[in-house]
Amino acid sequence: MKLFDFLVFIDDDVATNYYHEHILNEYDICNTYKFFLCAEEALAYFKEHKDCPKFRKPDIIFSDVNMPRLDGWDFVRSLSEIDTCCEIDIYMLTTSSNPYEMQKVDGFPCVKGFREKPLSREMLESIVSLKKV
Repeated sequence: MKLFDFLVFIDDDVATNYYHEHILNEYDICNTYKFFLCAEEALAYFKEHKDCPKFRKPDIIFSDVNMPRLDGWDFVRSLSEIDTCCEIDIYMLTTSSNPYEMQKVDGFPCVKGFREKPLSREMLESIVSLKKV
């Protein structure tokens, strides 16, 4: 049985996206996934589909913190304005452990935490076990 049905990744780093896709395929972790290279593209996708009755919300969105134009926090703020997306769990991906960034989580109930890039199978499995609690 797959760990997830549908995952979304937002990261401007092509190499990181490639690695994440490799992990998803190698371990057959989810049924479908979608990658976006910028937050604007992801927001447009969610806005376009928000009123579609057949729209399948992702189990989790993994968003890079530091991206040009709209960063991960701007994305979360904008996504929270789309009614149908409020219940989606979001994990912020980062390469740094800046305490200021981690404190921002408190202001966003949909953000369930941080994970260091790149994700691994073990990290994804730990997220599944957290969701079951």
